[in-house]
Amino acid sequence: MPGRYLGNRIEGELVKLFSCPATQRAAPGAIAKVITPLGTILLDAKIGDFSPVDDPAEQIDKVGDLGHIFSWHKSRFDVELLLCEPTYRRHSGTTNMGVRAGIWRWAATGYTPPGLFVCRWDGDYQWEEGGPDSAEGLDAKTWYMGSTFVSIGTDDESRLSSSATANLCLPRRLAPYFADSYSGEQAHYAYMKMGIPVPIPELEPGETCQIKFVVAWSSDEADEADIWVALEQDAQTILTDCGCA
Repeated sequence: MPGRYLGNRIEGELVKLFSCPATQRAAPGAIAKVITPLGTILLDAKIGDFSPVDDPAEQIDKVGDLGHIFSWHKSRFDVELLLCEPTYRRHSGTTNMGVRAGIWRWAATGYTPPGLFVCRWDGDYQWEEGGPDSAEGLDAKTWYMGSTFVSIGTDDESRLSSSATANLCLPRRLAPYFADSYSGEQAHYAYMKMGIPVPIPELEPGETCQIKFVVAWSSDEADEADIWVALEQDAQTILTDCGCA
């Protein structure tokens, strides 16, 4: 991912924030969503007036058999979402488990409003109960109906702070923002019953950020450990699995 973003179009074409060699242009109109056994999960965002659920992607590219890149161009920023199926470990013989990953890239060409990236349930869900299921470095929630469960995971504030400190897919100046939230000195994250939100402060011109979500499910309790492994995959592993950089 580029450390400095300087422009959004070259000769009328959208500049790619992801590099995925094997892509094909896909038909417009698709929505970034994950179909699970308990309903539909949407990958959504809010940056000023922009929301991808309400604003169709300007361009959609197919990556491999199941992956897609959704692209939006705005006056002060560009946004891309890679939605794909990474490889994941299964215990022997299971056929009940599914995993999808969504990676957002947000690049500023001007001063932007704050951003909010959300992985959340749509209104057709069938689960009966759910709640936090987090661990060190991982902000996660799990929802259940009978023996079937669906989990959403993302990097927690401590991991985001470490990424920003290393200037790895987040601006270094944002490290204290995530560190203060993690320590409880200043809460930036709000509880969301229907999903997981990741707020990001305003970006300055040339800055980029990357936010990862993983959705995993199964109808077999024996898959629980494998679900955790899937949720904790880092973005670089997912990108490599999906043939992107």
